[in-house]
Amino acid sequence: MAALSDLFREKERKLIGNMALNSGALAINDTAAATFKTTATINYLANGIFKAKTAFTAQAFSEGHTALAIGQTGYFVVCLTSGGTVSTVQGVGALPAISDDLTAIGIIKVVAGAEFTPGTTALDAADIVTTYHNICMMPTTAP
Repeated sequence: MAALSDLFREKERKLIGNMALNSGALAINDTAAATFKTTATINYLANGIFKAKTAFTAQAFSEGHTALAIGQTGYFVVCLTSGGTVSTVQGVGALPAISDDLTAIGIIKVVAGAEFTPGTTALDAADIVTTYHNICMMPTTAP
């Protein structure tokens, strides 16, 4: 019987073994909120094993992200661990690399027309343009 270990390259094994199987409908948590949510259960693979994460609300960005200056674009990749813990990985100007043990489920793209501090600035604040992308795996180019 074929298994993930039959693939020769580790990156291919990780790509196929860690993916979202449906959209969680990523969105801002509420008006004037600095947090985000999903509105649907996300079925996903973690190392080839079926997992499910129920919809979540008021999710904060992970610690350690840097503020965006005026004119910068930030990409916050929303990920799940095999245990269902939500985390975000930040990239400025480009998509970040994510750890092989995470499953990417979405990208929050923030274009800063004013300074943006993750976890503090509202995702719908004036001069902040935020878009939400539901993904099954990391795209090759930024949305």
